[in-house]
Amino acid sequence: MQANGQRLSAVARRRFLRDGFSTASAGSTPEATSPALPTGIGLNGEAFPQQSSRGETNSPSENGVEIANQFSTLVEASAVAFSPSREVEELTRGTVRIRLSRGQKCVLLGTCTLWVKQGSVSVYGAVLSASTAIYRIYAPTTHALPAIEATTTNAEVEIEPLSDGTTELPYTRTRDIWTRVGVKQASDLFYVLGHSFEYDLKRPGRLRELDIAPWKALLTNASTYDSSLPPRILICGRRSSGLSTFARCVVNRLLARQSANSDPASRAGIRVVDLDTSTPEFVPPGMISLVQVNKSVFGPPFTHLLPPSGSDAGYVLRTHFLGEIGATDLSPWHLDRMYDLFELDRNCRSKQHQAPLLVLLPRWLNEVDEVDAIKLWSKMAPTQVFCLDPNPASSHLMRWQSLSEGGKCNINQVPVQAFEKIPAVQQHDLQMQSYFHLNASPMSQPFWDQEPILAGMRRHATLSYGGNNARICAIFVMGGHVAFEDTYEALLGSFVALVAVPSSLSTDHGLGADRTRDNLSIEQVQRTDEDLPRWQGRPGPEDSFPFPAEGSFCLGLALVQDIDVASREIRLITGPELHAPDVQSQGYRVAVFIPKATADGRFRTDWVEREMQMRKGGNHTD
Repeated sequence: MQANGQRLSAVARRRFLRDGFSTASAGSTPEATSPALPTGIGLNGEAFPQQSSRGETNSPSENGVEIANQFSTLVEASAVAFSPSREVEELTRGTVRIRLSRGQKCVLLGTCTLWVKQGSVSVYGAVLSASTAIYRIYAPTTHALPAIEATTTNAEVEIEPLSDGTTELPYTRTRDIWTRVGVKQASDLFYVLGHSFEYDLKRPGRLRELDIAPWKALLTNASTYDSSLPPRILICGRRSSGLSTFARCVVNRLLARQSANSDPASRAGIRVVDLDTSTPEFVPPGMISLVQVNKSVFGPPFTHLLPPSGSDAGYVLRTHFLGEIGATDLSPWHLDRMYDLFELDRNCRSKQHQAPLLVLLPRWLNEVDEVDAIKLWSKMAPTQVFCLDPNPASSHLMRWQSLSEGGKCNINQVPVQAFEKIPAVQQHDLQMQSYFHLNASPMSQPFWDQEPILAGMRRHATLSYGGNNARICAIFVMGGHVAFEDTYEALLGSFVALVAVPSSLSTDHGLGADRTRDNLSIEQVQRTDEDLPRWQGRPGPEDSFPFPAEGSFCLGLALVQDIDVASREIRLITGPELHAPDVQSQGYRVAVFIPKATADGRFRTDWVEREMQMRKGGNHTD
């Protein structure tokens, strides 16, 4: 810890801290106030109060606030290094100006916008220079907190609260992810916590800084290329290794490089092929996707899901729904959908050759057979591979090591870092909830509404399933052993994926118009007592996805709210911009896929029910 460029001893730090709060308690001018900081304990064990943005102080015992605080060293760093030297100032209520010197950092918690006014700073892998651009920062406690680090002699940034509904999602488990239990909630939506801090292995509950120093050389390597030959980067590795965080850092570094280029033609954005269905980066779970990313992402996946149509941040080019699959489930139908995304990327390259491509590989592709691995490698055509697994014999490289030797492709093994502290089920539910609450605004900026999805004026769609001209041509139950007569019970109240298939692939009886091409027969779709068209194909993984990838695509996810047997209609609560009722006029019909149930409860509707319980009772119970 330093004051006026000098490092202070432990005794001097305590005296300096005590004198600083003595001065504050005697009264402070608006000019010297700093943003609200959590209540905490100094290194000497003495408690110091929370200082509000108005210079007021709150006793640690007020409002049930605990004295013990995970941010004790952070608070001390902020109070000593920031306040006396006025490196952090409140300009207006909620707006904070921060001045940093080269190498100096500050750590954020909460939601805010960032404006770089002077110099340049590094945050989440991106180097941002002074401009008029505004960046959205999402820093929940479930993930490592981003640090703003000055990369020039002097840097100045302004931070404002970001109120886009993210912090108000009506899901009980989001209650404390934007603050800390036992710390009084700040009046603003973010905290300036202080300089960087060391992770304490003996205190695993303490939050971590997003320290990407071990990756700096690799990120520089990934973003250094000839603009006439953009890179095609493949990222793989084990779970809980920092893979998603590294991928976001690569995206941010590539986009920052483009924004710094004076040639507008080189600002083509980034295309991402994400083959991880468990925790995809830009779409809801269960999908593989090709997306166009135009703006940096500073937060976990549930804060930057992309809409299916154009926006400033980016958009989804195509998705296919695979559900939750493993290595043993892998079949030609899954691979065909992956190949389809790469084929679409190839078509995009002919129009936007400058755009780099990022490919995110899931663990279940490690056991793909040699023939399919060769074909997939030729489709990906990577120029660099980054594997988050330091083991030279890593299973994540087994299929790609020999293939890379035959071409101009470098393999880099990336140091593993564990940043996330969120269970897979909670991450899954947060992404699902974010998807169903996401809205698009006229300013092409996303925002999230607070209304439970089972209440109020939600997005609805009604699809017919009976008769020759019904919009729904087939219902598929993925995995499990749901009896034919139990189709109604399996469908009602479930999350489903709606897949558009060409009308030429269906008949008045459901399917089977093109038997030669698809090896389908009319008998493969049978009607239940409720007249629901249940797919009854031959058992085995080859029948999990009977439609060819070419010409079919996922429209989005929905929740089945009601099945009106009398009128042969299914009423759905849909995700953002899902236009299922319009597909028939465009030559498509809809196939409904009920996702495979997972052992840990993913794709269940528990969080939907908790939303309603919270609305009725107002209680936050997990």
